This record gives sequence, C-alpha cells and structure tokens, in this order.
Amino acid sequence: IGKELTAPVTEALIRKNPDSTPLYLYLAVSRLTLMNAADFQNIRNRGDGIEGITARQLELVEDMPEGLEEMCAALVEAVGERINPSMCQRAVSYLALSRLGLRLTDLESLLETEQITFQTLEFAQFVNYMNELFLLRADGRYDFLHKSLRQGLLRHMTATGMNLTEGHEKIVSHLESLPDDDIIQIQEITWESMQADDPYSFYHWLSHIWSCTGDEKAAAARDIAEKCREDEGLWIAGCMEGLWEMDYTERDRNQMLVMGAHFLAVQVCSRFGDSLQENRTKIRIGKAAVSNMERLAQENPSELNLLTLSESCRVLAGYYLKSDQPAERDQAVPLLEQGRRLMSQRLHRN
Repeated sequence: IGKELTAPVTEALIRKNPDSTPLYLYLAVSRLTLMNAADFQNIRNRGDGIEGITARQLELVEDMPEGLEEMCAALVEAVGERINPSMCQRAVSYLALSRLGLRLTDLESLLETEQITFQTLEFAQFVNYMNELFLLRADGRYDFLHKSLRQGLLRHMTATGMNLTEGHEKIVSHLESLPDDDIIQIQEITWESMQADDPYSFYHWLSHIWSCTGDEKAAAARDIAEKCREDEGLWIAGCMEGLWEMDYTERDRNQMLVMGAHFLAVQVCSRFGDSLQENRTKIRIGKAAVSNMERLAQENPSELNLLTLSESCRVLAGYYLKSDQPAERDQAVPLLEQGRRLMSQRLHRN
C-alpha cells in the first residue's frame, strides 16, 4: 500500500501475529500510518527522527489486537476518532447491522433519529482513508469489502453492550418510511424484520407479497428459509401462532392468515431439502398453518378459507409421510381425509 516500515517494526508485526493474513497486515500498516497530534508529540519527546517514529510504532504494534476481526474494529474506531467520532461510529454500526450496506440517504435518516448530523464530506473522508475495505454497490449502497470487517464490528458492538436487535428495529422503521417501490425496502424488509424480532412488521410486509415480482417473492422466500434453517422454524411458527394477538383489523388479519398459510408453509418450505431435520422444520410450519386455518375456517367458513385449509392439510400430510416418527406418519392419512372432506364441502356449497 505504498508504506515502508523499519526492520524492527516489521519484525514486531511478524512476532505479533505469525499467521497474519494480507488483510491483517494491511490493517496494521494502516494503523501505524494513522498518526495524530498526540502521536507526533510522543515522537518529539523522544527527539524526533526515525528512532522516535520507530519507538512509537513499536508501542502501537504492542497495543494491536492479535485477531483479524478485532483488528478491523480497532482500525475503524481509530479512523473515526480522527474525523467525526460520533457520526462515524454510528454510521459504521448501521453498516455492520445491515446485510448488504446502506445508501447515504439511509445513513442520514438513521442518524437523524439519534440527533446526529450526517456529514457527507466527512463520511467520504472516512471511506476514502480505508478505500480498500469498502465497496460501493451499483444501487448506491456502501458496504464492507471483507466479511471479517462486519463480523469484527458486530462482535465489538456486542462486547460494548450495544443492543443489536434495537439497531435492526431502527433500520426496519426507516425502511417502512420509504416509498413502497423503493428497491432497498423491497429487498431488505424481510430480513431486517426477522433480525429485529418484529413479527408485526414481518406480517405487514407479507400482506403485500402478491404485489411483488416473481424474483422478489423468491428472494423473500429464500431469506425466510435461511432464518428457518437457523432455528428450525421456531421464529416463523411463533409468528404464525401469534398473529391472532396482533393489533390488526379482522379483515387484514384474515388476509394475512391465508397468505401466511400459502406462502410460508408452501413456497418457503419448498426451499428445504428432504433431510429429516429440514422435514421437521416443514412440519412445524405446516402445523402452524393448519392450526391457523382451522380456527379461521371455523369463524368464517368462506370458500377461500376452506380451500386454503384443505390445501394446508394436504401439504402437512405430505410432510408427515416423510417423518421418521411413526406417530407423525400415522397422522398423514387422517389429514388427507380431512382435506378431501373440506373440498367436498366446498364443492357441495357451490
């Protein structure tokens, strides 16, 4: 990166982290060249000259963390302190929380909620100093080039007591304030609402899923499926079961129950394979769909509700048939019969 170090400093870096990666060395050298007034005063106190610079750099090497992720966080913090500490810290925190970065307008709005003025020029200086660590996506989002940088920052944020869920909640609120056709809102609201543990926002988005393009629906299903793989469908099933208690009008709630039964139990579950573990996840979500639709069909036995319940029974029966638990396999046939009765009831009414 165009920087030269004296032999003692180079040797100290190697001793500090014998297995250091090129990225770690880049970060370390960047930190060594990041001198402020206090550093130069320290050097002058030693008599100036290369000896004073070397002595100060050796102290900096001694203070450096040994891990790559910790080194990432340390450099970001050091650069931010020299430009605009509060703004840089919060902007980088939101970038770390995001999945694929944020636009300048997103950062400005998020910081405004914390009474922090977003300075575009100072943020540009911040990014420019570490230009090897950032990328600018085609849609205008600034993001980290290396996964280690995001992981290191998130680890540091957690260690310093920051509530990551609250940060995601703020991002969700920001996304919901954007126009419905905003591409970042469409792409990220699903993932962010799950990270924020926000079933209300999740279902609010789900009520608009059919207005999305096929690619957007597929991306949302992929995101939800990934969440289900992490916790075996516990969060999604809990959302489905808790929908009855959410503050929606009866009409909106009923619409979400039907959409949830179809989109979550069918389209999302179609993303899973046939392993026993993934089938258990499909069963958990399928059971929540059947339970919701049985209750809804009892309250309002409309043609749509009966059809959706019948379909939900058929889908869950298919999952049961692939179970390794005899008791679950035994439930498949009764469910299929229940689905057929519902279809007959619907046809008889017509």
